[in-house]
This record gives sequence, structure tokens and C-alpha cells, in this order.
Amino acid sequence: MKSYLLGLLAAGILVFCFVVFAQPGYAGTWPERAVRITTPFAPGISPDVAARTLAGPLAKRWNQAVVVENRPGADTMVGTQAFLNSGDAHGVLFTTHSTFTVIPLLYAKVPYDPVHDMSPITLAVEDYLAIAAERAKRQT
Repeated sequence: MKSYLLGLLAAGILVFCFVVFAQPGYAGTWPERAVRITTPFAPGISPDVAARTLAGPLAKRWNQAVVVENRPGADTMVGTQAFLNSGDAHGVLFTTHSTFTVIPLLYAKVPYDPVHDMSPITLAVEDYLAIAAERAKRQT
């Protein structure tokens, strides 16, 4: 019972310190200038089309230009690395889940840390892919 009361007291002191000494953060308005959407895919395929479809409404909502930049190559690693190297706080990576889940499992060395280098924002589009083959016709 004594340790429970000490823990409760410690928690109360922590909450008090956070409330008294907390500094307000600067939220600002984002974006303050043009936004660059990097997609690590070739132009014309579904992730690129989705990024371009969303760019128009985002530009209207944000009152800023939104530019889509394609950086294909090396199973999304080229575009992802270009996005990370840009150091631009007005950049967004528009990619598939495989950039964070599958690619690090397929390659021994990935030029980014999928857990610590990026923070996923939202699921924007669900895309289903299928592979089809023509059935061979029997020779009679």
C-alpha cells in the first residue's frame, strides 16, 4: 500500500511539473510554400496517377502549389532516398507499404531506416493488382 501511495505521489508531481513548466509549441501554418510529392515509381502507373489525382485538391486546400516528382528505381529505394536527402520540410513521400515492409526484408542493405527515418501519415489509396495468364488451348 505504501509503494502504491508513493507511485501515486510521484505521478502527481510529474503531472504538476509538466503543467507548470510546459512550453507552448509553435504550430504555424503548413504549408508555407510549394509542396513536393515524391513518388518512387515511374510516371503513369497507379501510385503516380493517385498522387497526381490528389495533388490538385491538395493544392486548392492548402493554397499552395503541389508538384509531383517521379524518382523510380531500385524497388522504390532511389525515390525514398531522394526524398530523405532533400531535407525539405515541405516534401511528402507518396509510396506503397512495401517501401516500409517488404523492401527491408528483400535486401540486406537498405539506404534508410523504415522505422526511424519516416512517419507514415495516412492510407490514401487502396490498390489491388492481379496477374492473369491466357490458358493454353488444347491441340486436337
